[in-house]
Amino acid sequence: MNKPARKFLALSLLTVGLSHNAGAISLDLGANYKLQTISEGNKLAGEPSLSFYLERLQVYMGTQLNKDVEARVQIQALNPWGLEGSTTTALQNTRYPSANGTPWVQSAYLKASQLFGQPIQLTLGRQPITWGDGFVLTDDELGFDAIRVQATSPWATLPLDSDIFYAKISQEFGSSTGSSGLFGALLGTGSEKKTRMEIYFLQESDDSGTPYEAGVETAPVTSSQITRDFLGLRIHGNIHDAYYKFEYAKQGGSVNRVGGNNLTLQGYGLTFEAGDKLTTQNYGVFNGFFNYAMGTGDSPGNAGVDGAFRPTYAHRWDGLERSGYGRYFAATVSDAYSTAALFNNSSTSQTGLPSGTSGIQIVGGGVGYSPTTPVKMELGYYDYTAEQSLTGSTNLGSEIDLTLHYQYTGFLSFGGTYARFTPGSAYSPGGQTANLTELTAELKF
Repeated sequence: MNKPARKFLALSLLTVGLSHNAGAISLDLGANYKLQTISEGNKLAGEPSLSFYLERLQVYMGTQLNKDVEARVQIQALNPWGLEGSTTTALQNTRYPSANGTPWVQSAYLKASQLFGQPIQLTLGRQPITWGDGFVLTDDELGFDAIRVQATSPWATLPLDSDIFYAKISQEFGSSTGSSGLFGALLGTGSEKKTRMEIYFLQESDDSGTPYEAGVETAPVTSSQITRDFLGLRIHGNIHDAYYKFEYAKQGGSVNRVGGNNLTLQGYGLTFEAGDKLTTQNYGVFNGFFNYAMGTGDSPGNAGVDGAFRPTYAHRWDGLERSGYGRYFAATVSDAYSTAALFNNSSTSQTGLPSGTSGIQIVGGGVGYSPTTPVKMELGYYDYTAEQSLTGSTNLGSEIDLTLHYQYTGFLSFGGTYARFTPGSAYSPGGQTANLTELTAELKF
């Protein structure tokens, strides 16, 4: 038995033992299994294209020790087939502890509510943390090693709630340097079902010597310390069958680099989405949506300042596949899918954009149709523009997506996606139309 599997077995036995000895009031066991066949073309000549299968298994066990104490353990395993040559090495550079079928611990935490007899919840251990849709913060199903405190106001006349956490991302043994961490504090009011408003502060700290490349630079320089913070506002509302979402975050911080040439971090990002649906008696359900999102880039004439908006822990991943605006280009407001570094996590020097280009503006929308409850179809379009470019060309391209989803039973579903990305002049010379096809089967039990 390999080391990760032994760790999971030990944690599982510990959880079962706790539930047995404490007289647990519930035990929750389950698994999610996803099988995909994926074919991705390359948007630049000379870069690789891919055709492979991907298995993803998540197994979880949770126990309610009593009405105020909960424990949960979840493991994950990613297993691609059909990747050969250089892509095998690329799998060793993913954000995950393992991407060769070896299981690893996604989460293992203890949650206690009603601390001191008040509506205060404490969560300790490796846990999922996501704010909103992950515009600046999500673990993307990797988990954070964190201490988290969430509280709700006990007064009906003051309907506020808060979320404060600290996560240790990495730590060099026996040293106060060479580490990275994450601190967040959020204050909110209302509910996601009606109207929800949040203000938040998020700070990233990195003393690990990460190479840093400003948006207008063409090569990274080793840093000694990076501090990046975000002050943000998020609003989400529902009006009958319509919805709207808005989020704005202002970036600050600094980068100290070896040999000088330090930087001040500035910039901002925002996203807006609205949608509605129409239910008919004879023709099924129709829906439509509109997206607008942007993140500032780094101005070439502003020396000593990096204005590229880059939240390190924004939503980017679904297993080994990029996830974002558009299934192929999979953009955030700061980076996109890169066929040059297939599975690598995004960084200041690996954004998926042409060298010297930073910041992305995204305009998108689409329509959907569901003739019967199990069947859903959607057609989407996205246009991408760089906010700043050394070459002067900011046209990144456009994408059309067609998705189909069939809920066969409550446990089993099937899906299909076809995406066609047309690169813009910013990728010249060598840009070429890239297609993606994907078939998915997913089982949850």
